[in-house]
Parts: sequence; C-alpha cells; structure tokens
Amino acid sequence: MVRPTIKIDTAEFEMMYNNRVPTAEIAKHFFISLSTVRLTRIRLNIPTKRGRFDENEYLRLFQDETVSDPEMSKLLGISKGL
Repeated sequence: MVRPTIKIDTAEFEMMYNNRVPTAEIAKHFFISLSTVRLTRIRLNIPTKRGRFDENEYLRLFQDETVSDPEMSKLLGISKGL
C-alpha cells in the first residue's frame, strides 16, 4: 500500500506562514503534521519567521525612557523576559 500524497495549496500555505499564523494552526488547516509544515516551508524556500514583534517599534520603545519594561511587553505582545 502506498502512502497518500499530501496536496497543499502552496500559495495559501505561503500566505498563512507569512501572516504569522501559528505552525499548529497551519498544520490543522491542511491536516498535516508540524514536521510537514516545517518540511513544506523548506521545500518552498520560505525563510524562517522573524521575531513575533516589530523590531523597529521595539527599538523606539526601548529608547523611550518613559516606557517601562512591563508596558513595553504589553504594547509588543511579548513576555517581560525577552
């Protein structure tokens, strides 16, 4: 018995990945495993995700002495332990 071929809409996959949809949600959407998401990303030559926040906004907030670390983490949607 041959393993079934997985058919993934590559344009949709790339759009979801670039829009920072979590890997688990991509896997669930296409009915594939997390490792297949990773292998598909590699096969499509999609670079790994960057950080989960805007680096320029982080630098701006970091230089603003009136913004505390807890406020910065809340504004960026990240933990305080960056």
